[in-house]
Amino acid sequence: MSIETILGISRGTARFGTVAFVLLILASIVMEGLPKPTTSEPYREYLTFITLLLTVVGMVIAWMKEIVGGIITVGCILVAFIVDFNAFQDEIWKVGIYATMLLIGICYLIAGWLSVVVKKREEEQEIEDNQNQ
Repeated sequence: MSIETILGISRGTARFGTVAFVLLILASIVMEGLPKPTTSEPYREYLTFITLLLTVVGMVIAWMKEIVGGIITVGCILVAFIVDFNAFQDEIWKVGIYATMLLIGICYLIAGWLSVVVKKREEEQEIEDNQNQ
């Protein structure tokens, strides 16, 4: 499997996941509205919501700048995971959502790294071709 194929798969997977999560977040906000704290720790719910929103913003940024957006996505989802860790005992389904968002961020980081490798390889090939002429 070539680097270009892996690059295409990781980029495509990440972008498909981004579209799915943007639609999921928008549908959630439209149907349920902003979070209404029901626990004794309302700051936790708001902080989780903000970090998840920033995660999606990172995913959108990653469409243009894969490495920067990937770092934002992975960082924010890790913060959201730490903030919301106690909720996983009651709502195990959240682990799947957080893990999927983390994988999307990792796919963006892989795609960004591979695009740098491919670009460097093309530049080296171009220099070699120019020297052979």
